[in-house]
Amino acid sequence: MKPKTPWFDRDCIIAKRKLNVLARLYGMDPTNQHSRDTYYDHRRAYRRNFCEFFKALYGKPTLDERRIDQLRNDMDKMVLHKELAEILDQDISMGELRSCISASKKNKAVAEDLITDEFLKSSGAHMLNAILNVFNHCLSIGAYP
Repeated sequence: MKPKTPWFDRDCIIAKRKLNVLARLYGMDPTNQHSRDTYYDHRRAYRRNFCEFFKALYGKPTLDERRIDQLRNDMDKMVLHKELAEILDQDISMGELRSCISASKKNKAVAEDLITDEFLKSSGAHMLNAILNVFNHCLSIGAYP
């Protein structure tokens, strides 16, 4: 058996094989107290080794405390740049609406609004204009319809 991951080395393979053999023996005769105790002892040791490995792997932060504090402070101070805010605050254009509708697939399940993609694709200019006004109004007041 060849290791598939770097941490699953030769010792892990041997321990896993031994555990499988003990599991088979215990499964053949569950009333045998010795095979039961041996199986559960090896199982506990096998799990303990994995727990110790992963605790060592994920227990310590990969960054030092100073860098973590610096990143936290940077996140607290993050402010949207003026240009980005202006781009995000623009109204949705009719071209954007039409391109999203044309990119949608037919014969898909409807969302909570029960409006099918086929309905939107076959809608005329008046309906698309009404939908566009609803979307832009929702963006301007910050509501989700």
